[in-house]
Amino acid sequence: MFARCKSTGVVSKYLIYHIRPNVNAPKGSAVEIKTFASRFKEARDLAGIICKDAPTFHEMGSLTKRLYMEQGNVDTKASLGHMTEAIADLYATSRGLEPLRVEISRS
Repeated sequence: MFARCKSTGVVSKYLIYHIRPNVNAPKGSAVEIKTFASRFKEARDLAGIICKDAPTFHEMGSLTKRLYMEQGNVDTKASLGHMTEAIADLYATSRGLEPLRVEISRS
C-alpha cells in the first residue's frame, strides 16, 4: 500500500488526500468530510440499503466512538480525527440508534 501511495508522486500531510487537482481542491489537499459522507451514501445505496433510517457516515463514527470507549485505552479523539475532546464527545451518544445483536441458532 505504501508503494502505491508513493507512486502518485504527491506529498501530503494528510492521510487521505487528493492525488489529482480539481476546481475545489488542489493536489495533496485533504478530502473533505462532506465528500466522505456523500460517497458513503452512494455506496450504501449501491448496496441496496435504501430506507429512511439507513445509517449515515456520522452514525458510523458514533458507533466507533462508543465501541472504543467500551474497549478502553483508545484515544478516541485522535482516532476520529477531532481537534478537541468536546467535539469527540458529541459522538458518544447513540441518539437512540443502538445496534442490535441478533442471535442465530444453528439448526
